[in-house]
Amino acid sequence: MVAFCFITACSTTSVNKLPETKSANSDRNSVPEVKNNLLEAQKDGLVAVVRKDDGSITINNKRVALSKEFLKDDNGYSKLEPVELRIESLDASIPVVYYSASYLDALEDEEIIEFVFLVVDNEPIQIFLNWAGHPLKFLGDASITVKETHYDACGRANPTFEGAGDETEITTGLIRNNIWRYDSSKKQMVQNSFENTKEKFDCDELSACPYVYVENGESEVFVGEILRYLVGKRSYQLQSLPLPPTTAGTLVVRLSEEKDEKTYLDEIYVEVDGIRIDPNSCANKTATKSMYCSEDLDFYTMVKGDSRRFEFKVPKSDNVVLWARGYYNPTKK
Repeated sequence: MVAFCFITACSTTSVNKLPETKSANSDRNSVPEVKNNLLEAQKDGLVAVVRKDDGSITINNKRVALSKEFLKDDNGYSKLEPVELRIESLDASIPVVYYSASYLDALEDEEIIEFVFLVVDNEPIQIFLNWAGHPLKFLGDASITVKETHYDACGRANPTFEGAGDETEITTGLIRNNIWRYDSSKKQMVQNSFENTKEKFDCDELSACPYVYVENGESEVFVGEILRYLVGKRSYQLQSLPLPPTTAGTLVVRLSEEKDEKTYLDEIYVEVDGIRIDPNSCANKTATKSMYCSEDLDFYTMVKGDSRRFEFKVPKSDNVVLWARGYYNPTKK
C-alpha cells in the first residue's frame, strides 16, 4: 500500500514559514502576513486566511471544510497548528492555495499535513491532501509530483513486502516520482503517470525488527522476525509469524532486539488452532501488564541489546501463530 505523505513542500516560488520571512525573489503579495492571530496570503484573486488558534482556513471569505481522515485519535481531532500558507500556480491559469499545519496523531507524535485548495464556481474546494513524509512539488502544468519513499517502492514492487511472516525478498528497489494531474470533471488531483528515478537500493537492507526465538528443551530455535518492515508510527499494525508445533505445556517465546532500532510493542499473543492465548503474565497484576497485553497504545519498548521472554500455556497443536502489534524506528541511519 502506498501512502502519499508529505512533510515539506518544494516549489519554484519562495517558501515562507512562521515567523514571516521573505525571499528577495518572492512576489510581495503572495507572502503570508501574521496579524491579529491570523496568517494571510493573497495573489491572483485569491485571499486565504488561517486562524492560528484553531487552524481553520477561509478562502475568499468562505470557510473550507478540511479532510480529517489523517487524524486517527478516537477521542477527537487534534488541534491544527499552522505552519505555512502561500498562493501557488497549478498552471499559468490556475492559482491554488497551499496550506500546511502540524498536529498530534493518535500516538502523540507531531505530524505535518499539507492541503491544496482550488476555487471552482466561486467555491473553494480541497483537491489534494498529503501527510507524513513525502516531498511535493508543483510542476506548473496542472500537475504535482510526489517522490515515493524506499518503503513505498518495496511495497509497490511486491505486496508481500509488508506481509505477515512472508520471507520473500526483493533484491532491488527503484524509487519513482508519481505524478498527479488535475481532473476538472472530478475536481481532484488524480494520479495518472510516473517517472523512474536512478535511485536503486537493496530492499532487504530496510528490514529491521525483533528476532523471535522459541525454546526447545535446553536450547532455542530462531523462527523469524516480527513487526517486519513496520518502520515508523504510520506503519503501526498487527503482524503474524508461524511458530513450530507445540506440545501441551508452556511455550516460551523470546523477542530479541538485535538491530539499531527501537521497537514499540503494543500487544503480543499466540493463536493455537484459532484460539487466542495471552502471555501468562497478562493474567497477573503486574506493572507491565498494560504494555503488551492489549491494544491500548501503551507501548513496551525495546532497544538494541534488549530481550524479553514470554510464556504461554498451550495445548498440543500443529497450528500455532505468534501475533504482535506495534512498529519500530531506526536509531541509526
